[in-house]
Amino acid sequence: MTITLDTRISQLWQEHPETRLHWDEWAPAFASLTNETMRETVAKSTSIERAANLSGIHPGELLARIRSAAGGTRDASLPDWLREEDVTERIDADAMLATGVHPVGLVRQKAGALAPGALLELKSSFRPDPLIELMKREGCEVHSLETSPGRHATYFMRT
Repeated sequence: MTITLDTRISQLWQEHPETRLHWDEWAPAFASLTNETMRETVAKSTSIERAANLSGIHPGELLARIRSAAGGTRDASLPDWLREEDVTERIDADAMLATGVHPVGLVRQKAGALAPGALLELKSSFRPDPLIELMKREGCEVHSLETSPGRHATYFMRT
């Protein structure tokens, strides 16, 4: 299992039960859920990213802590430059498209303004192949992956 920001807490606990021991420390908002049934219910519907946001922690920091506790495993299929803690910009393509705005302009703008080593993440319900090719031609490193069925994260880094 690749642990991403979209991973549900219940999935994480099932695959890596050892991470459950640290959860109150990592995401203090969960410490208040003392009822075990409530914890299980919330864990099924809450992603790592959502838990981080609710706890006021940078999502990349929480993800790094979880991955370390889960054996420090890093998905070998990910490029070395792709580290969640380096994501400084996030765009939700589906939300933009729902308002009639195509994300290509914003992606080009944000990617062009990235600091060295910083990443832009585009979340979508599809793999944005034309945009990926465009950004590669414009000199970006790009990596896209399906984080869960029907959910994609595409990362851009200016080179």
